[in-house]
Amino acid sequence: MNYYNVINTAAYTAALTNGVTAYRTMIQPLDHWENALGELTDEILHTTPTQQTVGSGSGVRRSVSVTVFDEGGKYSPNKNSMFWFNRKFRLWEGVRAGGDTYWQPQGVYYATHADEQNGMLTVQGVDKFGALNGE
Repeated sequence: MNYYNVINTAAYTAALTNGVTAYRTMIQPLDHWENALGELTDEILHTTPTQQTVGSGSGVRRSVSVTVFDEGGKYSPNKNSMFWFNRKFRLWEGVRAGGDTYWQPQGVYYATHADEQNGMLTVQGVDKFGALNGE
């Protein structure tokens, strides 16, 4: 079972202290109104937060790089792709304990660059502040 934004329950606390079996990452490509168009979990190979600064004068506060296994090229970057320039995606980090996964939101990002090589798609993104300052 999947649980979203759950942090103050006995089951979540027990999962963190006793039974975490895997750490998970999920990205949800979003439409213009930020409705999820789908979920990618098993395809994600690597996630790197490239910048995590928060401050009133810092401009872009968060950026991320996500690498996805793109079997058959279904996420290939093109103007109709889920990962084209300025398309949004939501990032989730989770822990799996037993049959349950507890997901915590990590923000909504705009895709700034997408590159595919040898069946691996790398998407880089900045948080919504990036839309305001031209990142």
